[in-house]
Amino acid sequence: MRKLLALAASAGMILALGVAGTASASADSGTDRVITPKQSMTVVINEVQTHGLSAGDQFVELRNVSPNSIDLAGYQLLRCETSGNETVIQTFGPGTVLAPYGQIGQHLLIAPSAVKGVAPDVIASPSISQQGGAILRTPFNNGGQKVDGVGFSPLAGSCLEQTNASGPAASVPVFNTWNLSAQRNHTATDTDTNSIDFGLITRSPQNRFSV
Repeated sequence: MRKLLALAASAGMILALGVAGTASASADSGTDRVITPKQSMTVVINEVQTHGLSAGDQFVELRNVSPNSIDLAGYQLLRCETSGNETVIQTFGPGTVLAPYGQIGQHLLIAPSAVKGVAPDVIASPSISQQGGAILRTPFNNGGQKVDGVGFSPLAGSCLEQTNASGPAASVPVFNTWNLSAQRNHTATDTDTNSIDFGLITRSPQNRFSV
């Protein structure tokens, strides 16, 4: 009888631990949309220019870092305001498919007009402030989960991943910095720390016809 009671007690403890573990996992997954950064293994925000001599100089470039084609239909690119709000820059339509990493078609350029002679794949005005950021989310009907983000100050809300990326200082005359953008390295490394992943260098926008 003692053995049976001991076995029953052990089984109860294991069941309780299992339930607790499930509750913990559910609680964690519920915070993904807001605060939990994730290293993107699919699509990353590869390059961002937040300012220039005109609004036409601003752009966002996405890149597929996976070995598979990715359909962005329904995905949303948004900008983060310092108020904490997110505003939709673009909801991607059917047929917006990125080729696998390393192939022509792996990039997608979002801009109001051609940048350095490179035509945008999607015409839209990012209008990202120098203290804001950009974020890519899955379709709203799929939970609107964060795919990747970059913030340019601690005020960039859910766009921010750990510590912010460097952007042109607002105090520096724009004609000295208008040709600079925040870019990942050539392998598009994603560590979920914006200050590590992005560097401020001469802009080099790429579209679907770039390798």
